[in-house]
Amino acid sequence: MGIVHVPDSAWAKEATKWEAQGSTMGPGLRPYVKRDYPMMLHKAWQKPTGGIDILDQQIVDDADQRTRLEAEGYRATPLEAMDALAAQQVEFAKLAAEREYEKQHRLSARAAAEVTLAEADAGAQHLPTIPETPIRRRGRPKKVETGVS
Repeated sequence: MGIVHVPDSAWAKEATKWEAQGSTMGPGLRPYVKRDYPMMLHKAWQKPTGGIDILDQQIVDDADQRTRLEAEGYRATPLEAMDALAAQQVEFAKLAAEREYEKQHRLSARAAAEVTLAEADAGAQHLPTIPETPIRRRGRPKKVETGVS
């Protein structure tokens, strides 16, 4: 059995002071204050079958956590996360197209073979950069001065 409180009672008047939203007791008297934290951030991913979906959600308690997670691809709303992933994929596709042009027109045969091998290892994903292989110089090692005469 529920308890009925008349809107004119002392309890109802006190309760309306603590309510931000209107209720059966009357209009809420507590002013609304927007608080940024805690907030939920969302991360999108490319499904193997096609399309974009939300992969993960994290709750952050301060601006430092938010900055760190946004650097990892999290966004404030699911739509922002999906749009950010789509924009990232477009950027990766442009980089891949530029790399393909360079592979065909500017790179040596050995460099083009390295790029092809790195792309094959990546699979079906766009590869934004190719790891750089250091060039070993041939010849005698340089003489090191010891400073002692």
